[in-house]
Amino acid sequence: MFMLKFAGRFCVIAGNGNRVGCSLYQESEMKEWMKLFGIGALLVFSGVCLAAKPSDKQDALALDILEHLEVNTFLNSLRQRHYPEGTTLGQTPYRIFSKEAGSEATYSAVDEEKSWVYSVRVMKSGPQGITICFVDDSLQGTYLTAVALLVRKKPDNHYVVIKTLPETPACAITRG
Repeated sequence: MFMLKFAGRFCVIAGNGNRVGCSLYQESEMKEWMKLFGIGALLVFSGVCLAAKPSDKQDALALDILEHLEVNTFLNSLRQRHYPEGTTLGQTPYRIFSKEAGSEATYSAVDEEKSWVYSVRVMKSGPQGITICFVDDSLQGTYLTAVALLVRKKPDNHYVVIKTLPETPACAITRG
């Protein structure tokens, strides 16, 4: 579709490949038509962008927490390695990050040997902090645990656990 202007009128030309048609419009009609077309296009584009945002934001948050979660601020299998205070998961060998297929707001981290996997799923955000489900899973053994945690972001962009939450079905797992 395109437009031509001649003799003070606009011709909107549209076709389907076989036939072409031309409709003549006065300049005032054309301005109104273009205004409506622009508003419609903007609404459609905005709707598409807004529809994609919440999931994208939650995914980005899950990855950010997983990379920057201080491993010594809660009970987990990494504590036995005696990392210095302030060590984040991204500073350990478990820094191959991937989005969990089919799960919103969930990211996992493994090491090169794929011996363990650590996962974070964002459950909700609020004024108290961010509630996550943290999964700690040995891929070469039987250790498997999931725990709901309340985390908060520090000024240095690290996340720390401020509270271990009670067990909940929303953060329960079983070996398949």
